[in-house]
Amino acid sequence: MGAHESQSRLWENAIGRSDAYWRGQFAVVRQAFPEQFASVDAATFARALNKVKPSLIRIEADEVTYNLHIIVRYELEKALINGDVAIESLPSLWNAKYHEYLGIEPMRDSEGVLQDIHWSSGLAISRVIRWVIFTVRKFTLHCARISRISMSG
Repeated sequence: MGAHESQSRLWENAIGRSDAYWRGQFAVVRQAFPEQFASVDAATFARALNKVKPSLIRIEADEVTYNLHIIVRYELEKALINGDVAIESLPSLWNAKYHEYLGIEPMRDSEGVLQDIHWSSGLAISRVIRWVIFTVRKFTLHCARISRISMSG
C-alpha cells in the first residue's frame, strides 16, 4: 500500500498541482471551458489548486496540512502500541488532536477516526517512497542535461 499511496500522491500532488505541469496543460482546460477560464492564466490556476486550508479528510488535504493528518495517526498509533490509550478513547483523542493541529473538529466519527481505511497500511512510508522517487527522477534528469551540455562542447 505504501508504494501505491506514494505514486498517487506523487502524480496527483507533486506533479498534478505544479506550475510547470499546468503551463503545459492549461490550454486543454481553457479549450474545454472557454468561458469559465477566459480571464485565468496557468499560474493563477495552479495557485488555486495549491490553496492551503485545513480539511477533515486526509485525502482531500493540501500539501501543507497533509503531514498533520499523518502526525495525528502516528501519535495515536504510538499511544495505542505503548498501551497509553484505550481503543474506546480514540474518537475523542482524534477530535482533540485535529482541533489542536488543524483548528477543526469532526462532527462524526466517519469524518474523524473512522474515515481512513489506509490508516494501518503505511501512510508515512508512502511519503518517503514518493519523495525518493521524485528526487531520483530530478537528479537523473539533471545528470542527463549535464551530459548533453558536456557532449555539445
